[in-house]
This record gives sequence, C-alpha cells and structure tokens, in this order.
Amino acid sequence: RNIYAFQFHPEVYHSECGSKLLKNFAKYICGCESTWNMGSFAKEQMTKIKNQVGNKKVLCAVSGGVDSSVVATLLFEAIGNQVIPVFVDNGLLRANEREQVETIFKSRGIDLITVDASEQFLTKLAGVNDPETKRKIIGETFIEVFDKEAKKHEGIEFLAQGTLYTDVIES
Repeated sequence: RNIYAFQFHPEVYHSECGSKLLKNFAKYICGCESTWNMGSFAKEQMTKIKNQVGNKKVLCAVSGGVDSSVVATLLFEAIGNQVIPVFVDNGLLRANEREQVETIFKSRGIDLITVDASEQFLTKLAGVNDPETKRKIIGETFIEVFDKEAKKHEGIEFLAQGTLYTDVIES
C-alpha cells in the first residue's frame, strides 16, 4: 500500500543517519530530484523582498529564537537599515539569553532595539497558574509593548515575524 512512517525525528541534528533517511525517502520513494539548495532559495527570496519593500521600512518582531532571528537577518541582508528589528525582553528568557541575542545581532552589524518589559510581564503574570491564561497574558502584553515601540518609528509599511507554520495556525 506504499505507506511509510518514521517513529522518531530524523530531521534533528543528533538523529543518527536522519538526513540520509529523509534524502532516501524524498529521492527514491517520492521521486524528487536534488535540484534545490538553500543558497539559491535565500537569494531568490531576498530579491523578492527588495522588490516588494522598495524603499519602505519593515518592523520585525524578534523573540531571540531561530525563526525570528533568521527572518531579521535575511531582511537586513536584503534591505539593510530599512528593517527595524525589535526584541522584547519579557523577563522569561533563559539566563544570559538577552545578552546573547544582542551580541549576535551586533556581530552582524544589525541595530537591534531591545525593549526591557520584564517588569510589566512579570507583574501581569504574578499569581496566575493556568497555562492558557498565562499564554494569553504573554501574547496580549507582547502586542501592547510591541505596538508602543512601533509608534516611535515613522514610515513603517510592513511587519515581519518569523515563526513556524504551526504557530501561524495556532495564533
């Protein structure tokens, strides 16, 4: 019946032979060709971004995670200082994570705006135990803080946020 499945995550770095399993599945079972590469895809996307954005500004939400950091970096490579990356410190980060994020962006020549809203987040979360209520408070507070920072900048025409598609569906 041509049914195939993995009962683990072959896509993660530490899965032994994971990439080989995925390649064999795509190439030999699905019949895909190996013509795609990340370098040409990134260049193609940066060209599309330049064409769409023109000389306008893009406000980019940065959480410090891989998704939003990659988006901010690619935007910077595509349109330079037209991207305004905003990192909101909600007080819930890992030890030294804020400094690490700031250092990484600085090393790439990207002017990251960091908003320390940790007191605001922690005050609103104090005494709240329900995970769903916490999630809503964090989301609403992030929007409040991000919106306040956005109003400080003129001429923003686009909003960028890097996230997984599953998060888009959930949100």
